[in-house]
Amino acid sequence: FLDVSFVVWICVLFFFFMLLSRYHMHDLVAKLLKVQIFMSV
Repeated sequence: FLDVSFVVWICVLFFFFMLLSRYHMHDLVAKLLKVQIFMSV
């Protein structure tokens, strides 16, 4: 039995990433990922 708030959180994240990909902000996400990879090295 999953918590309702957890399911809502997953839906919000999914919708958020859908918006990111739709408005081509994935470049920003890629930059953030590159920064995280650079910081982890």
